[in-house]
Amino acid sequence: MILLLSWLIGVLKGLPLGYVFGAYIGCGSILFTIPAVPGSTTFIAGGIIVTSAARDQIGYFYGILLATAASFVLKLIAVVLQQEVIGKYLGRSPAVRQLVGVNSVQVRAIKRILSAPGLSLPKILVLVGGPDWPTSVLAGILGCDLRSCLVGSLPVIFFIWPPCTMGALTLPSPPMDGDQQKLVLLVAAGMGLVPLLGAMWAIDKTMQMHGEELAKEAPDQDVVALEQQQSRAASLEKLATGWWRHIEAPMVRFAEAGEGKALVEYEVAGGLPPLPWVPSLLLAVAWLSAWGVVGLLILLDDLCYVDFEITDSIADKLGGNVLNAVYPLGWLAFLLQALALVLLSLFNRWGRGEADRIATKLRRTKEVEKAHSNRSKGRFLGNRQSRISAEQDAPAFLAPAAQQKVGAPDGVSSAAVSSAAVLPAV
Repeated sequence: MILLLSWLIGVLKGLPLGYVFGAYIGCGSILFTIPAVPGSTTFIAGGIIVTSAARDQIGYFYGILLATAASFVLKLIAVVLQQEVIGKYLGRSPAVRQLVGVNSVQVRAIKRILSAPGLSLPKILVLVGGPDWPTSVLAGILGCDLRSCLVGSLPVIFFIWPPCTMGALTLPSPPMDGDQQKLVLLVAAGMGLVPLLGAMWAIDKTMQMHGEELAKEAPDQDVVALEQQQSRAASLEKLATGWWRHIEAPMVRFAEAGEGKALVEYEVAGGLPPLPWVPSLLLAVAWLSAWGVVGLLILLDDLCYVDFEITDSIADKLGGNVLNAVYPLGWLAFLLQALALVLLSLFNRWGRGEADRIATKLRRTKEVEKAHSNRSKGRFLGNRQSRISAEQDAPAFLAPAAQQKVGAPDGVSSAAVSSAAVLPAV
């Protein structure tokens, strides 16, 4: 990231400010489509890139103002992209709605705030201080009016200049001494927290006023089904890849398909053998390689990479070749990291196949908890230790056609269990 920013600074330096403005907005728009990248990080990068290119042409202070203006335009473009493109169209996908967290009480509170007609103080606080990606995407999923959201986002300009200023102050020779820099950074950091705290207050107030009502709202069934499928797959894979799986009890728990279904416990008929030697070797070598990377980067960091600052020149310090930033031990760290990722990928692929095989041996033993609505209250079935008889229907996600006879568990008569519940491939 540092090398990329340094390269951008070198490329954009001396170019007309219009090119700098456009290049930053273009790159920033791509970053805003990535859920893991917060807006503040993009604004800090804007303070570095735009101010570095503009300070020699219009001055340091006006360079920060230009960076703030560019970041403000970028924020409005991001609202349009996230709401109209990602929210309205990609929001049809259960995976995107799950990523937003549509079934959580917090997101339901945001939904209530954004769905309110007009522009209220809580709505403005959420639009300005809420997390960029979930807020705008949720607004698109809800079909909120774009113009209203854009107008409600306008006050964000007062909170964009702090990260832009923080980025600009990392450049060499700022027009202020050390104490002034510390004061400006302190004020900028404090102002950056204001919109976040305001959004948290608005969401918390809504949850306090309408918490019970929000908790009772009907969940998104497609997201519930996806989460249950992922939970079943993760549970089975964890059981299949356990290092001590032949010693630990071969039990797994997950909910039956559908909202309100009970959490049920299953066991693997016949138990599990020890982890085979090939996947064990893959996992062990991957683990050792990963720790080798950690050791090199923590203990021998100075011997792995060149000490390179964002304001350094690639041409002067690295001879124009970015690969010169890595010493031989650094390349060894890269190699060990790549080896660990490849081996772990192979191990996980084997684990998914092993989970599919284990799924054919699962036998339902008991119902652990009541339906979802009662689980939230912490009430359990009185017959928690009882076995499920063979006359009960298999869970909806089980494949009846693949059922097979298995022996009865210890302590239960052979008439108590007459069929095995078989899962499809996860």
